[in-house]
Amino acid sequence: MAEQFRNDLRRVGVDRRQLFEKSETRQRIRVHDLRATFVTISLATSKTETWVSDRTGHDGHTMIEKYRPKARTWNLGELCPLHALIPELADTEPTVRITPRLPLKLTARVAKLADAADLGSAAARRKGSTPFPCTFR
Repeated sequence: MAEQFRNDLRRVGVDRRQLFEKSETRQRIRVHDLRATFVTISLATSKTETWVSDRTGHDGHTMIEKYRPKARTWNLGELCPLHALIPELADTEPTVRITPRLPLKLTARVAKLADAADLGSAAARRKGSTPFPCTFR
């Protein structure tokens, strides 16, 4: 999935070499880096561990705690949409979310996923689907 992610970034015009180079002090960008950033900034901006784990699929306190030291030094505020943060994506048209026409049975699981729609579900990611929302132009 990491290689697909890097290819997708290149395809939409993201060409900053820092994201793609590998050296003794740097590794290439991975999908997991988005998750790690989300957890770190969420903790830094006072989100609870429960809130974070509901959206990331972390099973417990131990994994989330690994992000807390970096979260203590974060002082730049909340996350923004990626198209606002990555200059190469800023000029693209906004993402349009496709909503299902069939009525969904509202359960706790559906409600939880509705809160974290941009992240996708952990179960879906484990089955090989992408964590990114469906888009069209």
